[in-house]
Amino acid sequence: MKRIIGGIATTSLVVATTILTTTTAAHAASTSGSCSVGNGWSASGGFNYTNSGTNHSVSSYFWNINGQSGSTQNDVYGEIRRDQTGPDSSLWSFSTTNARNGSGSVGVNRTWPTNYALFAQTRIVFDRNNASDPSCTATSGRV
Repeated sequence: MKRIIGGIATTSLVVATTILTTTTAAHAASTSGSCSVGNGWSASGGFNYTNSGTNHSVSSYFWNINGQSGSTQNDVYGEIRRDQTGPDSSLWSFSTTNARNGSGSVGVNRTWPTNYALFAQTRIVFDRNNASDPSCTATSGRV
């Protein structure tokens, strides 16, 4: 038998509390994209984030470069963009001209509303000794 308190069954309050708690739990994830050029060189880039309530909390931006052996002068241009009708807008960006092959990251520590569809766009310019430098752009999925 259910006990009625103020016109609402006690078991309904427990179920409602459980549902509210479940829908506001934080969810940590990442999104990334990759690209490649000739010679088997490739790169990827993206960001780590947590969705909690009505916010995307982006903690860091990361990349990985597989270019010419021993290169220490690759260029990385990273952006967090908002996908929207019309031109997408850039919400955050960074660049470096001395990235080594392998992994790198930079802190972001920014928050945007979850109704923004965010994505990462990473342009890598591969450093080649005594030759022109090829590039590619990696675009992540939307979150």
